[in-house]
Amino acid sequence: MTVAYYGLAPNPQELWDNLLTTHHTRVGVDTETYSIQDITMLGVGISVDGETGFYITTDDPQFDRFINILRDPDTFKVYHNAPFDLRAMRG
Repeated sequence: MTVAYYGLAPNPQELWDNLLTTHHTRVGVDTETYSIQDITMLGVGISVDGETGFYITTDDPQFDRFINILRDPDTFKVYHNAPFDLRAMRG
C-alpha cells in the first residue's frame, strides 16, 4: 500500500486531502504496469498543477476513492500515453 508525494510543498497530506475532496478541471495521468505485454496495473500517477504529483498503488485502501477523480466526466484528463493508459485501466 503506497501513496507517494513528488514535489516541494511542505504540506503533502493537505495536498492529498485536497486532491481527493476537490473537483479539478484538469489532471495529468500516467499508469504503471508490469510491462508493455503484461498490462496489469500497479498504480497511477496524477498531477493537478504540473509541479507536484502523487503516485498511488492499486492495493492502497484509498485507491477506489482516488480513481473516482478519473471517472468524473467534468475533469479533463491528460494522459502520458492515452491508448495504453486507458487499456491498462480497463484491464
